[in-house]
Amino acid sequence: LEIGVKVFAESFKEGSRVHSNTAYLTFVRVDGNGKPVKAIEAIPESEDEKRRYEEALQRRENRLKTRIKHN
Repeated sequence: LEIGVKVFAESFKEGSRVHSNTAYLTFVRVDGNGKPVKAIEAIPESEDEKRRYEEALQRRENRLKTRIKHN
């Protein structure tokens, strides 16, 4: 599971808002023994969901490549 988070800094005095950070948090479902369990697969429906799903798959692939290089 991947959750996207955007952080904004706001100046109430000036009425401005600036995007300061973006992060993607990943979570793994585990069983009672702490072992990973396959989660229910998401089925993207809208064009936006399909785009986000593909982008998430690319980020996952990049994470796995990085993990392999460091192990």
